[in-house]
Amino acid sequence: MIIANTNVAHSLVDSPYNKRRVSCEAAAAAMAKANPDAGITHLRDCTLEMLEGVKATLSEEDFKRARHGISEDVRTITAGEPCCCCCFAAAAAAAHRNALVFHSRLAHRG
Repeated sequence: MIIANTNVAHSLVDSPYNKRRVSCEAAAAAMAKANPDAGITHLRDCTLEMLEGVKATLSEEDFKRARHGISEDVRTITAGEPCCCCCFAAAAAAAHRNALVFHSRLAHRG
């Protein structure tokens, strides 16, 4: 695997990134409130089970964005565990499929 810095400048001011970040922060705050002893400060501290527990308190979009973020964290952690290249490739392919499905659903919401 090769990780490279392409030095490509990205402008996040006008991108949907900020909306996704706000959604994930709202979901993390809801889970922190529902699980005060869990030490939740960021979405990375949350599980899919915790997210399901607060689903009724979130907008559909916030829920889906948080689910995507948590799922990607799980895949990233799993990919970093010792395994064969085939396992890593399968995890990367699953992450790519998840992103395609997630973003195509948002685009078709009109």
